[in-house]
This record gives sequence, C-alpha cells and structure tokens, in this order.
Amino acid sequence: MACGTGIILVLQKWIPQYLCHFVENGIFLNPLWICPVFMYSLPTWREEFQKAFPRRNKRKLGVIKVEQVEDVKKRIAMETDIYFNQLNTFWSPQ
Repeated sequence: MACGTGIILVLQKWIPQYLCHFVENGIFLNPLWICPVFMYSLPTWREEFQKAFPRRNKRKLGVIKVEQVEDVKKRIAMETDIYFNQLNTFWSPQ
C-alpha cells in the first residue's frame, strides 16, 4: 500500500521525483548504519571489529622512563664483554 501510494504521488507530480531517491537510499543503505551499530553493541564483537580496520598510532601522553646515556653505554659494554667471554670459553681448547 505504501509503495503504491508513493508511485501515485510521483506520477501525479504531487511530490518531486528526487524525493523518491532519498527514500530509496534510506531503505537500501540502511545496513551501512545498522551493521556498525550492531557490531559495536557487544564488547567482544567491538574488539574484533576494530581489529579488522587499520588505525594510525595514537600518541599516548604520559611519563616515559629515560635511562642515562652513561648507564646505557655501561650496560652495552658489559653485555659485549659477557658475549665475548662466552665465545672465548666456547672456542678455547680444553
């Protein structure tokens, strides 16, 4: 009944024809709005739905632990010494 009424209104030129395009788009493009709302309604579905789309990394504001440069150099030197000592003991004749 409603569909027939719309056709009669357009044929009699009581409503402009472009209005029918808005109505058709509202009917046929409805899943574009319903599906994301439905996917976001459950927390587990929301997480999986968001994983499917790539996102840009967002900056996190907060405190960052910064090591002193000297401490980093000492730690690297110590790791290097340990590595070469292990290498020496492995290759040296027993």
